[in-house]
Amino acid sequence: MSGPGRQHPFVEDRMDRKPITWYIATPADGIIEMSRQAGTPVNLATAVGDVVRHPSPCRNKWYDESSFSYFRMVKRVGEALEDTGIWPITWPVRLWNVEPLGETGNWSPRHYPYRLLAHQIRVLEEVDAHMALGPCGRDVLTVVQQEIPERAARWAAARPAAAAGGRTPSPWRSRTTAASRPPRPGSSTSHAAPSTRPSPAPTPA
Repeated sequence: MSGPGRQHPFVEDRMDRKPITWYIATPADGIIEMSRQAGTPVNLATAVGDVVRHPSPCRNKWYDESSFSYFRMVKRVGEALEDTGIWPITWPVRLWNVEPLGETGNWSPRHYPYRLLAHQIRVLEEVDAHMALGPCGRDVLTVVQQEIPERAARWAAARPAAAAGGRTPSPWRSRTTAASRPPRPGSSTSHAAPSTRPSPAPTPA
């Protein structure tokens, strides 16, 4: 069958695919933490636009011969903070868009389809690190960087004054006092205590 709406079968299967974006997370100084721990620090902050070769690549691909056998990258940006060697994870971190070059591999494409290992990368650019915290990353950062420190300061300031007055500081005071306060007479929560007085003996007929 032919006609103006009919395309060649090979043309129908041809689709534009968006290139995969790969990410590597580092501490604030831009050095891959595992490379620092291995004694061969690799700084991505000073290599934007450059090709970076692994300083001591493993020979038995793709196994961990050391803590830093290859560059580890992920295509799921929400996984970028895992398996980085950064522990405990302290903010700020930096997030880099990299391009794997040469031979690449994986521990198991079936179980780790979003991870990639390589001995050579090109550092393309630095991107907003909030993406590593998920789709609500900016809101998470607001809570971590602003709301928690502000509330912690208020709670710390309220504790000495509360301790001097013999009471529990806010925000816990309202909860504990409400639980320990006896019910008011006539309220729906008040209940008369059961009587312990014996019942009177029946009058003989």
